Amino acid sequence: AAQEFLQEYPAFIQQRHPLDNFAERLSKKINTLHTLQASNDIAITQMQLAEQLSFTLLDRFKEAQQVLIPAWQYHLKQSMQGNSVAELQKLDHSREILMNTLKKSLEKNRVE
Repeated sequence: AAQEFLQEYPAFIQQRHPLDNFAERLSKKINTLHTLQASNDIAITQMQLAEQLSFTLLDRFKEAQQVLIPAWQYHLKQSMQGNSVAELQKLDHSREILMNTLKKSLEKNRVE
């Protein structure tokens, strides 16, 4: 609408003041609004990408927590029944480290 008015503006004025640069001011404001709209479009796209990344990380964390780690524990128990308690504690400690790493990764990439 502002661009149409800018094109029709000369028909509305009969005596123009020499210091009045209305057309230039309006043109600058139109350009500013276009720039702001483009910036907002980019920001919305970035937020959507961040949201998708967060959902992907959450799915990976849940899969690791609910499927992969229990399967790993079961496999270790089956294959290490004859091993020492110290080795089992070491494996349990490595499992805890894995869980903490996954939680930190999820918290780091959380969309707020």
